[in-house]
Amino acid sequence: MARNNTTFKPGEGGRPKGATNKTASQIKELLSAIVNNEIDTLTERFNNLTDKERLEILIKLMPYVLPKCQDDIKIVGQSEVNIPIIEWVK
Repeated sequence: MARNNTTFKPGEGGRPKGATNKTASQIKELLSAIVNNEIDTLTERFNNLTDKERLEILIKLMPYVLPKCQDDIKIVGQSEVNIPIIEWVK
């Protein structure tokens, strides 16, 4: 394969070490501003959702709060598990 004559050599050109990407910084700032504006009304909006919608959101957020389960859990024997059904009351 032919060598590309436009490649950088060590120490030549390119972004200096530790320099941030300007576009990424701008997007980060924009998203931060949006989140800060919405954070005040988040609790009220969450409480106005249906039970199903709230549960769906909580399930989606769980991986960011709880550690992942390990696959090395072994189940020995069989036993019956009874899970009580809880009705949500507003």
